[in-house]
Amino acid sequence: MRLRNLKGFAALALSAVLAAASVPISTIPVEAAEPAAAASVTVKQNGTKKVAIQKNGWKIIEVSTQSSKPSVAQALAAKSAITIYGIQKGKSTFTTTIRVKKGKKTKTYTLKTVATIAAPSAALAESELAEGGATSVSISHIVKKATVTYTSSNKAVATVDAKGTVTAVSAGKAKITAKVTLPKTKYAKKASLKLSAGTIKVVQGKKEEADTPDLTKNASIATSSSSIEVGKTTELSVTGAEPGKDF
Repeated sequence: MRLRNLKGFAALALSAVLAAASVPISTIPVEAAEPAAAASVTVKQNGTKKVAIQKNGWKIIEVSTQSSKPSVAQALAAKSAITIYGIQKGKSTFTTTIRVKKGKKTKTYTLKTVATIAAPSAALAESELAEGGATSVSISHIVKKATVTYTSSNKAVATVDAKGTVTAVSAGKAKITAKVTLPKTKYAKKASLKLSAGTIKVVQGKKEEADTPDLTKNASIATSSSSIEVGKTTELSVTGAEPGKDF
């Protein structure tokens, strides 16, 4: 009797093991990945940058964010992204709190994003020109709606036009300056910045072209006859010219 009971128990145990082994892996519940966002971004001064929130299978219920340095940058939060506003040059860390839901389960996650606010800068493409030469001024980290005006400290030496093209006039030095006006935004006031692009040095004369060798130097020509009649031909001999070269 006991032997029969043991056999029955063993059969039940074996059936349970086989049933468990036959369960497809796809039916095992898998925890969804956490929501995510960019760890770092660069934002132009008086500009904006959207930082998308990756849901990763969660339904976002609520989003809030806070700046570590409100005087440098601030942000607005939405369920799909946070929009960072650059105010002045520097760095600010945004702490974004996200409340999410999946089925009946709710969770809260905290994300960190470091925003670097880049201010405009100006630079000359070349620092030295010959008289009559030209170069340009480039402005980096500037928002689309900004306006720029250029000035030269000495127009007798170099001039600069509205597009930032610098033209060398005469020998000397001149400082090139760019005035950048940045538009007002929700958090940043209208700003006017004076940027130094550098000093241009103008040298006398134009850029010299490569010297062309004088192949006829030290060459002499002689005829086979002391006199040449009209309609007649004579032989010429050349001495002293560089061999294999035309002149």
